[in-house]
Amino acid sequence: MELEKQDEIIRLLKKIEKNTAPPPKWKRVVYFIFTHLLTIIVIIITAYLVWKMYSLLGSVSDKVSSIREGVSELLTIPEKWKFWE
Repeated sequence: MELEKQDEIIRLLKKIEKNTAPPPKWKRVVYFIFTHLLTIIVIIITAYLVWKMYSLLGSVSDKVSSIREGVSELLTIPEKWKFWE
């Protein structure tokens, strides 16, 4: 009888230990990834959009500078102003 109670107590202690022990590292990593997945996706999308906007602004700046060069070239050559003659 006493031995059965000890076995039952040992089983209960093992069950308590199993339920209170921290999960394995891989389970914690998976849990972290899934709980922060939305944040990670938002950060990646934001970085992509910033990169695209930076490249777009760079190409617009190049086009504006080429237009400025063309206009300044037109203004410096007086013969090109006489196109109406």
